Amino acid sequence: MGRFRRHTDAGAEPVALIDVDAELAEGLTDEQAAAAREGVRVKAEWVPPGPLSEARVRRDEPGTIVLLARGLVARTTTFEDAVVAELVCRGGFIWPHTPRDQARLALRDYRIELAALETSLLASLGPEALRALAGFPELGARLLRRCERHVAELEALRVIGQVTGVERRLLAFFRLLAARQGRDTSEGVAVPVAMPHRMLADLVGARRPTVSTALRQLADAGELRRLHDGTWLLPGATVADVSGRSPAIS
Repeated sequence: MGRFRRHTDAGAEPVALIDVDAELAEGLTDEQAAAAREGVRVKAEWVPPGPLSEARVRRDEPGTIVLLARGLVARTTTFEDAVVAELVCRGGFIWPHTPRDQARLALRDYRIELAALETSLLASLGPEALRALAGFPELGARLLRRCERHVAELEALRVIGQVTGVERRLLAFFRLLAARQGRDTSEGVAVPVAMPHRMLADLVGARRPTVSTALRQLADAGELRRLHDGTWLLPGATVADVSGRSPAIS
């Protein structure tokens, strides 16, 4: 974390986009990477786990895009008594809710809340950085592919929410998450995200008591296990296995 300031530090200097997200530089020549490092700079800040306010997901100028360079963020939408949640994984984008959005929707009880589920790195691409991308079409194309992947993952979550049976929904959800965040261990795929039952319920479109019951049944069947630190394990699986079954992984 030493290279980038925490959000609470003031006056952070812009840093190279490809230093914040090294995957974007893959395939560039040394000359192209050097030029991109100087030409496309962003504001990058680490944020701790917990709620993200409008002040944290900053939009200093109209048109700013916030890239989740590392970490995991939950976006929860509430309208009256209905709740829908979605995840933004590493490489995805965060569009915070604004008062202008609220006015356009004309829904008084509609609100969006953001929360980092782990320590996360946010990169703000303001108008200057977006204009600079015009000189680096390789980077721009990769960001567009990121958008496509982000949309595909959201569509996968919506489809999972329509699957019959909460056990099946939970298993499909954890396979999706494992394909993006998991790591292979001797026991199976570890999913290093501590997620409470309430959030899982919002993510798969079920009630919390139903989710708790389904998780016990999956544990009894040896298909999903919650570890002592609150993270999860898909016993006997591999990342390659779950990635092959996930429609959201490109």
